[in-house]
Amino acid sequence: LTFTQFSPSAGIIYRAFENSSLYANYSSAFQTPSANELGNSPEGGFNRVLRPERIRSFEAGCRTFFENFFAEIAAFHFTADNQLIPYQVSAASDVTYFRNAGQT
Repeated sequence: LTFTQFSPSAGIIYRAFENSSLYANYSSAFQTPSANELGNSPEGGFNRVLRPERIRSFEAGCRTFFENFFAEIAAFHFTADNQLIPYQVSAASDVTYFRNAGQT
């Protein structure tokens, strides 16, 4: 299997006052299934239905400082598509398989 993905990230900082700045960041990530995750399939053999996780995040906040004091407040939003989650076929089984979730 071959997995490819462009994963951009960008950020901006605006100096609102002498001691304070506002910032925003966007980033994306791409995580492929590991050999262990791909190697376990309930049907046996190689699990070819697993897809890579795609992650996007956005963060915005404010940073300020006064003499020896620093403060930051931030908010963020994080979305993952195709997150890899473990499961077992039966409670008595000790074999762990993996599948993709929808969106988390």
